[in-house]
Amino acid sequence: MIIILAFITGVIVKVADYLEDTKKEKNKQNLIFIGIVYGLLIFLMAYYFPIIAPLWIGTVLGLILFGKIDKIAHRTATTLAILLTLIFLPQAIGFLLIFFVIINIFEELVNDYFDKHKLKNTKIQSFVISRPLLEISALAISFIFWQWEIFISIFVFDIGYLLITKYENKKILLHKKSNKKK
Repeated sequence: MIIILAFITGVIVKVADYLEDTKKEKNKQNLIFIGIVYGLLIFLMAYYFPIIAPLWIGTVLGLILFGKIDKIAHRTATTLAILLTLIFLPQAIGFLLIFFVIINIFEELVNDYFDKHKLKNTKIQSFVISRPLLEISALAISFIFWQWEIFISIFVFDIGYLLITKYENKKILLHKKSNKKK
């Protein structure tokens, strides 16, 4: 079940990114609905698998504290996920939550730095901008506590997110090619 929830969440988060960033969706109610769906998905994962709550809520809080939650779908999702988790899973607040908040903020700092200061070595640059810190820390925590749901949830989320990213990039490229031919 965690694999399905994490994958669908990754897909919906990327669709929300796409709709928000490209202004494809101008209907506020649709964006709020998408936010409600993925906020509920995050909460459901945390509810059914409480061991992953610190990772997911810590990531959300890190993004909020870093100022990366700036669109209505994401604001709706993060507000809903945090409120429901605080109400129904107060035990999620603890060391691991703080750890993942810090990791996420650090990852955002690193990513912003390397967005502005490109490395000459493109392989290292690609690795850095792939945002590996959250996954590496989730893997380490999974290993330490022998709770593999933590790593599996973020790994499968990333698969869903990246599949939609590839699909959108291909769609955008095809659209540009068709416009050039006209």
